[in-house]
Amino acid sequence: MNKRITQAKLVFLLVASTVIMYLRSPLSIVIFCISIGILSAFTKSRASRRSRYTSIAVVAVFILFFQLLFNQSVPVVQRMLIGIIASLRVISLSFMVFLFTETTSVFDIVSALSFLPKKLCLMLTISFALIPAILRESSMIRMVQQTRGLDTKGVKVVSGILALIIPLLSRTLLRAEHIAMTLETRGYQS
Repeated sequence: MNKRITQAKLVFLLVASTVIMYLRSPLSIVIFCISIGILSAFTKSRASRRSRYTSIAVVAVFILFFQLLFNQSVPVVQRMLIGIIASLRVISLSFMVFLFTETTSVFDIVSALSFLPKKLCLMLTISFALIPAILRESSMIRMVQQTRGLDTKGVKVVSGILALIIPLLSRTLLRAEHIAMTLETRGYQS
């Protein structure tokens, strides 16, 4: 029964994602974004919701900025509208994925996708397991960098991002190497 519910959620996620990409009216995109945002506000995890909302807002601002800066073929007002619509689409998609992952366990997602080939299921399982580990690693690295006195406010944001990305990339590649060696020692054939 749980498998069917998760499959229905996946189908809804795919259909809603397709709908948001094909909507052309700015008003309907705003209404869709607000309604999904309200739904995702009722999830149980308040601490992760705040950090996710901040990340989504930063991405939306970057999309708007790049649209204004690099889309020189259209007037400024139209660039602004295109940037706002693209940002709202990304925000809506992010809210939908956030809502799905907050209301569905990794086990339910993997079992709902059991009809896929075994190699693809293994890849999805490893990916779903790595995402929380990478998030924990990034918060730990950020905390260590702050205890060492790294200032990430103001102009030094880029150095703060580099101070996070470089060790995180190194640890993620090391973790991937350990997973590959584990699979190889257990006789998994690719």
